[in-house]
This record gives sequence, structure tokens and C-alpha cells, in this order.
Amino acid sequence: MTLSTKASPKASFVLESLDVQNFAGIESAHFAPSTTGVTVVHGSNEAGKSSLMNAFSLLLSDWKVSTSSKKVSGFFPVGSGTKPRITARLQLGENLVEYTKDFENKKVLLDVLRPTVHNYTGDQAMEKFSELLNNSIDSALREALFVSQGQRLGALDFTAIPSLSSALRSAGDNAVDDAVENSGATWSAAGDVGESDQGAAELLVRLIDEEDKKLRDRRVNRNSKGELAAAEADLASAQEALATAELEYNNAQTAISEIESKQIQRADAEDDLPDAQKEFDECAERLEAAQKIAEALSALENELGLKQDQVGRWREASEAREKQKLAQGQLEQLLNTATEELRGVQKKAEEQQAKRGEAKKAFDNAHAAYVRAEKRAKLATALKNAAEVQGRLESATEERESAVKLDAKVAELAQKVDRNPATPKAEQRIREAMTDLDAQLKIRDAGATSVDIKGPAGSTIVDSGVEITLGESGLEKKVTTEWAVALGEYEVRVTPAQDSSNLDRNVDEALQKVNAELSAVGREHVTLESPRAEILEEFGLAVRARNEDEETLRDQRANLKAILGKRTISDLNGQVESLTAEVERLRETSNALRSDANVEVGESIEADEAVAALEEATRARDEANEWLLSMQNNDAIERRIQHEAKVENLQQQLDGAARDLEAARERYSDEDLNAKYTRATQAVDAAREKLDSKRREVGELGDVADVQASLEGARSRVNMLNQQIQECRVDIAALNAKLGQARGSAETKEQAEAEVERLKGVVARLRRQADAAELLHQVVQESRKRMQERYSEPYRKALNKLSGIVFGSDVDLDVDEKFQVSSRAIGNVRLDKEQLSGGAQEQVEILQLLAIARLVGHDGSGVPIFLDDVLGFSDTDRAKSMNKVLGALGRENQIIVLTCDKDRFSRIPGVDYQSIDSIKKAGVRP
Repeated sequence: MTLSTKASPKASFVLESLDVQNFAGIESAHFAPSTTGVTVVHGSNEAGKSSLMNAFSLLLSDWKVSTSSKKVSGFFPVGSGTKPRITARLQLGENLVEYTKDFENKKVLLDVLRPTVHNYTGDQAMEKFSELLNNSIDSALREALFVSQGQRLGALDFTAIPSLSSALRSAGDNAVDDAVENSGATWSAAGDVGESDQGAAELLVRLIDEEDKKLRDRRVNRNSKGELAAAEADLASAQEALATAELEYNNAQTAISEIESKQIQRADAEDDLPDAQKEFDECAERLEAAQKIAEALSALENELGLKQDQVGRWREASEAREKQKLAQGQLEQLLNTATEELRGVQKKAEEQQAKRGEAKKAFDNAHAAYVRAEKRAKLATALKNAAEVQGRLESATEERESAVKLDAKVAELAQKVDRNPATPKAEQRIREAMTDLDAQLKIRDAGATSVDIKGPAGSTIVDSGVEITLGESGLEKKVTTEWAVALGEYEVRVTPAQDSSNLDRNVDEALQKVNAELSAVGREHVTLESPRAEILEEFGLAVRARNEDEETLRDQRANLKAILGKRTISDLNGQVESLTAEVERLRETSNALRSDANVEVGESIEADEAVAALEEATRARDEANEWLLSMQNNDAIERRIQHEAKVENLQQQLDGAARDLEAARERYSDEDLNAKYTRATQAVDAAREKLDSKRREVGELGDVADVQASLEGARSRVNMLNQQIQECRVDIAALNAKLGQARGSAETKEQAEAEVERLKGVVARLRRQADAAELLHQVVQESRKRMQERYSEPYRKALNKLSGIVFGSDVDLDVDEKFQVSSRAIGNVRLDKEQLSGGAQEQVEILQLLAIARLVGHDGSGVPIFLDDVLGFSDTDRAKSMNKVLGALGRENQIIVLTCDKDRFSRIPGVDYQSIDSIKKAGVRP
């Protein structure tokens, strides 16, 4: 019997672009991934990556835009009052579609762009999209390949994916066909159980069942009963008794071996203990000697330190003495110089006194004239500034009034333009809708059956229950489906050769689109008989009027900008207020200055004359001031006083220095200081030589820390040997007591073995009878196992091929009946999946998905893979290997990865990086 079932061709599924507005935390986003290869969307946590994937999932789901479910409303922006709009452009098999769900306006749109153009709305759009989607990729496969953040894949049943089952059957059949072709054999019972085999097996089951019911029950687990159950129970009891006897016997043998081992260990420790004790004693003696030597060295070091302190003390005293003598000599020289200078300035002091009085009187007169001129100049400047600011205030006031009037006109005209919906884009949309309507009418008229009813003018007919009066030219009707008309007592039914009712629907949809565009601009709905050219002409006039208003608005805004520049009307108001306050302040200042300058209110002051007078008074005062300063700078009296003070100060310093030097010499003379410093230096050299000699003499014994460490090591060894001897004594005593409890264990073991052998014979005889009933079960199970292995082998090969990139070429992954990895073997070490680390489990689960993607896409039309925040538990090396796997799969598949760690996927060949921020910026409309 030969089986050959070829899988049907698989359609492709590719996301070309995704536009999201007002979804969760995303205000606007435009995502255009690579159609093949790996696209990595990266960004910080809570930036909107998962929201992007959730929006796509919501678009593909069966949720309607009118739903009130919390599962959907949970994605709506909080507090903004807006709702999402999601649009995706997709390749679904041979179809290129653009699908939109607008939750804000409760609209669903589907535009089929190729191979032929079709447009759908509402429930019809959702039904058509679901049909195209399910034809390109089954829902179970799509759910498996869309991995959400935090999702674990261990509970999925991959055998429930129809496209995977189809791919595996195709791969398994191809393998069998190849084997048959290569071997020249016929595949029959060796690969499956034939119908004749199954009939014989059923008969065998019935015969053996009749015989087997005596010894085994009818439950699935086939438990023993009767004589077999009793014999098995006796054998189990005997085996338990044997196991207990063997355990006691083995424990006794183990105790004997352990006693011998402990005795050897104790003897070795006792032999090593004297040497260890001797080593400890020697180390203790060395430590005592080293400590005494360390004390002697410390005393010598202290002695050297004290003598070095004495050298420093006498050095400082000698240096201080020299500084005292040098300072006294410098003071004597300074005093002599100052005394000579004092004699020279005393004669000039009397001559300078008279000239100084004359200069002071001239400066006072010039300063008084300067003060009067300055007050008049300040008054003149204040009056001039007040006039200038008043002029600026009048100009700013006039400019503000012009800007306010013009701004009001701009606001009024802008409001008029904003309220006018007659835009060129709206006109274009209406024209396109009407053009489409005309095209649909022509298509309908071309495909419809033409019916022409002639009759007397004024006569009536009934069309679908509506009475119609005929005109001079009668009535012409385009019929696309069965149509009935009443003519007096007669009813005429017209049936076209072909039902073209879809042409009427297309016309109705085109008319609805026209009316929708008209409603959007506030115009009334039209019928097929309405004069569409006049409507377009009327709307065109409205568009041109709006354009003229926009042009006027641009001119007015340009004029306003020319007045304001970079300012605002608020700035102009602030400028006027500031200038008004400035005028008031200048007036107050002018009044105060007029009073201070003793100028009458009616008296006019020329600013130029006042400034010239001030300059003349300033020059006169400066000249008098220079004369006075020259007298002060050359004042001999002050210099005499300064020199007298200087001579007196130097004399006092000299007397103090002489007293200090004399007091110091009374304690130690200059010769005594030099002798003490010399003796201290010699004492330091002798102490250093003594310390160095002692260090050379003691050598390594001077290192107390090293000797102490040796002593501690020797002590540890002694303690260890004593502890080992004691532990061996305790263990030997315990083992002897245990051995005493096991007397007679050998005889008990021999008796138990004999009883077990006897009962084994009884059970074997009875079990041979019962085992016959298992024959059919084993045959069927083995056949089923071979079929399962043949069915799953392509999946295991694909999975192990990908896994070899990550875990090494010697990896072997085994799968269970749900195609979930049950264990992993590397070399000779096999571990259950639960024994693997969290990172390895995650890697295995991702590899399962990639293997499925490779199998279902074997015919060249790859399937997409969406991975949100994966490989978070993978180390660097495994992440690199997983990058290679993703890169290899990306050659035929579209893979989209969302992650907060861009570096985790940095080694994927040809990867396309897109940050979530750039995706959101791309979605912002200009």
C-alpha cells in the first residue's frame, strides 16, 4: 500500500507598512519593515514597541470598530477623547491589500490593489480580509509566530497547525517515495499496518482476550488478577525481603571495609604526629628568638629617631641665630638711609605750605561754577529726552492702532476661510467620486439589458409598485436582473441573459461615495438624475471664492507682518505703556532738576549752550584740580612726617632685634650652637651604624611575621592530625557497633535468594500466559511509533539543523507528541527541557518557531515571524549564534524583532535597525 499526499501551495504573508494613530501611548507612527530579512525595532522601555505589535494584532483580529469591549478600549488613549486608526499594507498570496480599522469614525476599509482593484467597506471588508488572510496563512500558524512580550511557548500544540501538518506530510511522503524509488521495494507493512493485518490483529485480540481475562483485568493498564496477581504479590514481598537482606549484608561488608580504611588512616596520622609536633616546637623556639631580636631592633630604631630629632633641633636653632644677625644688620642699614632722607625734606616743607593754600582756594571757586553748569546741563538734557520720548510714544500709539485694526480683519477673514469646506482637495475628491460614478454607470449600461417602452404620452405604467407617467419619448430602462413592470392589466417580466446585479451595487456604492464627499463639505445628497456638471460648476465657483479669500488673507497677514515684524500686538501694547511711563518719569525728573537749578518754569534753556557752558566749567575745574593735586603730590610737609615716622619705626625694630639677639646669646653662644649641632650629627651616624650592624647580624630572624606564619602552619598540622586520630577512633567504634547488629545477614540473604528464585519460576509460568495478550498491543504500538517518527522526522531534522548553529553540531533535540522539545542532548549528556537554564529553554522555544517557519515556507513563499523582547536570558555567545540563525531564516522570511537592547541583535547579517522614536516621527503628518 503506497500513500502520497502532496501539500497544497502555501500563500505568502508579508507586512509592507503599518500606520498607527492614537493607540495606547503612540500618537502617530509609520513602520515600514524590510519585506525579507530581519528588522530590529529598538528603544527604551515603555516607548511604544509592544504597542506597535498590539496595534497590528488588533488590526488582524475579528474585533469590530464599534466594539465596547474593555479588551479593546484598554488600548485607547486616556483622557484625550480620541480613538485609534490602524492601517496596514500587506501581501496576502498574490493579493496586495491595504486594510484600515478606524475606531474613531467606526469605519473599516479594504482596498485590494492587485491583481485586480476592488474596494470594500464595513462588514464586507472584514469578511473579505479574513478570507484573504486565512487563505495565505492559517490562524494557528500566525498565532504561533507572533511571540508577545513575556509569552512562553511550552504549552502550544504545534501539531494543531494545519500548514505544518501539511508540510510534514509532504516531506514524509517525499522521503518515502525517494526510499521506494531508490530500493525498488514496495512500502507496505514495514512502514504501516495494512487492512488485512488489522483484521487478523482484531481476531487475535478477541481470542487472546478470552484467555487473558482469567489472569488480567480489562482496564487500560492491564493489571494482573487472580492467581497471577497473588504470585506477583508473593514475589514482590520476597524481593523486598531479599532487598532488605542484601542491604544489611552489603552494609556489613561496607562497614568492614570502612573499619580497615579508618585503621590505616589512624595509623598514618599517629606516625606523622611526632614529626609535626617536633616542627611546631622548633617554630615556637624560633618565634621566641625572633621576638627578642625584634625588641632589640625596635630599641635601636627608637634611639636613632631620638638622636635625629636632636640634630633637627640644633639645626633649626643655628639657622634662627643666623637669621637674627642678618635681620639686625639690614635694619641698621635701613635706619641710616631713612635718616639721610629726612634731613633733605625738612627744608622744603615750609615753602610748600603757602602755595598749597592758594591752590585750594582756586579749586573751590572753580568747583562751585561747575556745579551750577552741571545742573543746567542736566535740566536741558532731561527736557530734550522728554520731547524725544513723547514723539516715540505718539508714533508707537499710531502703529498699535493700525496693527489692532488689521489683526481684527485677519482674524475675521481666517475664520471665514476655515469655515468654508470648499477646498481644492475636496473638489478633487468630489470630481473623482463623480467620475467613478459615471464610469460605473457606463459599465452597468454596457452590461445591462436595454428595455424601451413606447406608448401614448400621459399613459401610466407601474415599476416596482411605483406609478410612472410616460412622456413623448416613452421610457428607457437598463435592466441588470429580473425586472417586472405592470402595463394595465398585464405584467411584463424581463429576465436578462446574465445576472448583473453586482453592476447596480457598484453604481449604488459609487453614488454613496459621491454623497459622502458632498456631506463632508456640507452639500445636499444627489441622485442619479441630478445634474452633476452643474453641481461641480457651483462647487468650483465656491472653491475659487475661497481661493480669493485665502489670497486676500495672505496679503493682509503680510501687511500685518510688515507692521509687527517679529513683535506681537502685546509687544506694541507693552511698548506704549513703557513709553507713557517713561514720559511721566522724565517730566517729574525735569521738574525736580528745574527747582534744583533755580530756573523758572517759563524760562527756556538751550541744550547746546548748556552743554558748552558745562564743558567750559569742567575744564576750569580740572585745571584747578590739577594745580591742587600737584601741590599735594609734592607736599614736603607730608613727606617729612612720613620720613620721621619711618625713622622712628626702624629705630624701634632695631632696638627690639638687638634685645632678642642678646637674650638668645645669653642662653647659647654662637660657638656653643655650632658645637652642639656637630656632636648631634656624629651621634646620629653612630646610632645608624649600630642599627645596621644589628640587622646584618640577625638576618631573617628579624622578620617576626614570617616566623609567626610558620608557627601557625605547624600548629594547624598538629591539630589536624590529632583531630584525624580522634575522628578515626570514633568512626571505628561506631562501625564496630553497626557490624555487631548485622550478624546472620549472610544466611538470611541466602534464604531470601532461594525464595525469590522459586517464586520467579511460578510468576514466569503464569506471566507467559498473560504476555500473549500483549502481543497485538505491542505490534500496534510499534507500528504507530514508526509512523510518528516518520511523520515528525522532517521537523526534528529542521530543528536540529538550526540548533546545531546555537548548541554545536553534536546537539540532538527530541520532541514529544505535540512537537514540543522534551529533551536536549549534547554529546553523551541528555537533559530534560525543565533541567535546562532559563536562557536555554527560551532559545529552544524560539528555535522551534524558526524550524516551523522554515518547513511551512519550503516552497519559496516564506512566512513572517514577530518576536517581542526575546533572548533576554541568553549569554553573549548564545545570542551571537541566535543572530546567525535569524540572519539565515531572514533570507526567505520576514522577521521583525522588538527589543530594548539593540546590541543583543547587532550581529545579524543585513539587519535593518529602526528606532521606535524614528518610527513615531515618520508617522507625524506635516
